[in-house]
Amino acid sequence: MFAKLLILKQTWLSNSRLAFWGKTFLVGALCWALYIQLKAPASGWYFLLAKLLSSQWPWLIGVFVLMPLNWCLEALKWRTLMKLNAAQLPLWPAFKAVAAGVAFSQLTPNRVGEYGGRLLLLAPQHRWNAVTATLLGSIAQWIALLSGGLAGLSFWAAQYWHWSAWQLTQALGLAGAVILLLGLVYFKSGYVVERLSGLLAGSRFDAWVKRFGNWTQLDTKMLSYALAWAFARYGVYAFQYIILLHVFVPNLPWPLATAGVAVVFLLQTGLPLPPIAAALARSEIALWVWAPFAQEPLALVAAGWVLFIINIGIPALLGTTIIVQTSVLKLFAYENDSV
Repeated sequence: MFAKLLILKQTWLSNSRLAFWGKTFLVGALCWALYIQLKAPASGWYFLLAKLLSSQWPWLIGVFVLMPLNWCLEALKWRTLMKLNAAQLPLWPAFKAVAAGVAFSQLTPNRVGEYGGRLLLLAPQHRWNAVTATLLGSIAQWIALLSGGLAGLSFWAAQYWHWSAWQLTQALGLAGAVILLLGLVYFKSGYVVERLSGLLAGSRFDAWVKRFGNWTQLDTKMLSYALAWAFARYGVYAFQYIILLHVFVPNLPWPLATAGVAVVFLLQTGLPLPPIAAALARSEIALWVWAPFAQEPLALVAAGWVLFIINIGIPALLGTTIIVQTSVLKLFAYENDSV
C-alpha cells in the first residue's frame, strides 16, 4: 500500500513539474506571438488609436462589448455539435474551452492549435467528441464565410473591379459550387459515416471511422441550429469591423465598407500561414481592397489591428489565464473524470 502511494506521489510530482514548465512555455510563447503580430503592421498605428480614443471611444466600447457575444456564439455552436445537454456542458465551461483554443491557435498555422486548447479543459471521455464537433463547426463557419463572401464579391467585383459578366459568373459559380459541396458534407456527414462504417467494417480503418460515430446522432434540426450560430457569429464579427472602419476611415460609405469586409474576410481566412506571416497578410489584403477609397492607409491598418486585439488578443490572454489556472489533476485526468 505504501509503495503504491509513493508511486502515485512521484507520478503526481512528475506531472506537476511537466505541467508547470508546459504552462510557462505556453505563456511565454503566446506573449511573444501577440507581440510580434502587434509589431508587424506599420509603426505608428497605435498613436492613431490613442488620438481617436479621445473622440470616438463610444464606438470602440461598442466593438469591445460585442467581443464576448462573438465567442459565446462560437461556444453555442460547438456545444450544439457535441450533442451534450446543458447539464453536461454548460455555456461557461464551453466558453472557457473555446478561449483556451484561441490561446493555442496563436501558436500554430491556420488555427490548428485550437483543437488542442479545447481538449485541454474537457474530461477524456468527451475529447474525441470535441474534436469531431470542432471539425464540423469549422465546416459550418466556412459555409457562413463563403456565403457572405459570395454576396460581397458579387457587389465588389461588378462595381469596383469591373469584371465582365462572364468573369463574374465563373467566380460566383465556383464559389456557389463550393458552398453546395460543403453543405452536403455538413448535413450528410452522419450518412457518410454510416456508409463508411459498413464498407470498412473489419479493416484497419474501421476504428477511425467509428470515432466519428457521434455524427450519426446529429439530426438536421441540430445541425441547422449550429449553422445559424455560425452565421450569427459571422454577422457580429463583420459588424465589429464595419464599426471600426467608420471610426478610423469616416469617409468610407457604409455599403462600401460592408461589401469590402466580406471580401477581406473571404481572402484572409484559411490562409495556411504562421502567425507572423498571417499578421502581415491581413494588413496587405486590407490595403489592397480599400486603398483606392481611403486617403490614409495607416487608418485601414489600424482598423484591422484593433479588431485583432479585441477579438483575438484579449480572448487569447483570457484563455492563457484559464489554462494556467487549470489544475495538474485536470491536465492528467483519468478516463472516469467528468467535465
